[in-house]
Amino acid sequence: LGGLVGAGRTEILHAIYGVKKAQSGEVFVSGSKLRLGSPRRAIDAGIAIVPEDRKGAGLILLRSILDNASLPRLRDHLLAGFLRLSMRRNSVVDAMEKVSLNSRSVDQTVATLSGGNQQKIVIGRWLSDETRVLLLDEPTRGVDVGARREIYKIIHDLAAAGLTVLLASSDTPELIGLSHRVLVIRDGGITGELSRNDLEHSSAQEQVFRLASDQAVSTIQPIPEKR
Repeated sequence: LGGLVGAGRTEILHAIYGVKKAQSGEVFVSGSKLRLGSPRRAIDAGIAIVPEDRKGAGLILLRSILDNASLPRLRDHLLAGFLRLSMRRNSVVDAMEKVSLNSRSVDQTVATLSGGNQQKIVIGRWLSDETRVLLLDEPTRGVDVGARREIYKIIHDLAAAGLTVLLASSDTPELIGLSHRVLVIRDGGITGELSRNDLEHSSAQEQVFRLASDQAVSTIQPIPEKR
């Protein structure tokens, strides 16, 4: 999902995840219609989210990596109402290794980590067999260049492994480089679509900007086929 800041990209992700109520539309996961309106229903259907505001909405900064990484699936580690501590720890350690988290241990406080490593926690905690769809909202905002490259690789590898990734970004080069297809959003609606072939064209960035701005869609020329 591309578009300018305030276009409605975040609201679409929040509606899919059940944080906000959708006025209309349907969501299907693996052919089954999802009953919208609750993050719990979304998680049970295999939908995960990495919010734009990782510090305010994605993490509890004064808690450990272990606590933060296991929050969405605590009930998976329960037996007769008791938390299986070793199982939880092993699961978190495994997930953090998958995203190459740089930390002393999973007991380290999240606030002491860099922005890139904090973002890896928010992504990595969803890496389980139950996740089918990953919603990413500005996944590289506020991270350094090295961490950005690492996050790009994580996203690419997840998609290559068969996970559906729905990415919302105001960074047009990021959007073009990562996406198989881009829907451009303006005022909460879709104003255009670019295929992978369109995105490989030299004018792709300009096309996204025109669709995202208030320029008339009729003035946009179709992208010629690559030869």
